[in-house]
Amino acid sequence: MIVNDDQAQISIDGGPEIFTNSTHLVVFERAATINGTRYVNQREAPNKASGIAGSPLLNIISYDPVLSMPLRHRMNNQDLHTIQEFMEEMTSTWSPKMWFVTGVRISLMCTDSFPIFQVLRKRRESLKVQRVIDSFSVTGDGHNLEEK
Repeated sequence: MIVNDDQAQISIDGGPEIFTNSTHLVVFERAATINGTRYVNQREAPNKASGIAGSPLLNIISYDPVLSMPLRHRMNNQDLHTIQEFMEEMTSTWSPKMWFVTGVRISLMCTDSFPIFQVLRKRRESLKVQRVIDSFSVTGDGHNLEEK
């Protein structure tokens, strides 16, 4: 507070009263009384000492150097190295050589299965022909023809 060229009766934080006749800058922590009017400091400094608030859910017993920052850094580097090796292995696995080997295997499977397919087709056709022949040897009333 500033008192400009005027008579004033000032009391700071409950201390003794001072009488002035000039310009004064009045600085106070809690409250000041100037000519009977009380002014309160809204930005009062806290009386409590600063510290770390305790948590009822966290019970820290001791420091564990096992999870220190250098260890985490090493573990992170190892993980990145493992991921890089895996990526290199995946790209080398599907190289042009592997595509060629896979194509050869598929071609051999098709070539080996073609004769089997032909044999099965001939059997099916012969069974169809046999059924047609058997249908001619039966009369319209469902009896077999007699051999002569």
